[in-house]
Amino acid sequence: MSFPIHSIDQAEFEKAENIYKIIKHNVALNYVFFELNEKKYYVSYFSPNIIVEFLLLEKDDYLLVGVDLKVVAVCIKTGSIVFSIGLSSFFKGFKNTDDSTFTIFSELEDIVVNKNGLSINQTIPHDLEF
Repeated sequence: MSFPIHSIDQAEFEKAENIYKIIKHNVALNYVFFELNEKKYYVSYFSPNIIVEFLLLEKDDYLLVGVDLKVVAVCIKTGSIVFSIGLSSFFKGFKNTDDSTFTIFSELEDIVVNKNGLSINQTIPHDLEF
């Protein structure tokens, strides 16, 4: 299942219903939408030259969406946001770790999330040397 991203302008983003604005940055420079089950979901973010990333957890009925400093999980069946987290450093990607967890990667840490209940299982800080 693929999720093409469509760029839009701020005016079109502002016209969308708030319930479908799943990631909204206070000082956005980029506005996009994608479609899931014939509904449009809107994302705004600040950082240039980055893309919105997706991870479909089809067995668990979740679509993970990550960009900039935010990650959300959308229930495929209902379209509801079932998990949302603000990150302390920039989002770098996802991994479907195993049957019970997925991992969110950011610049400063990895966050392991339980699929059952969508709770944080573990935060693994990166060892940074300056």
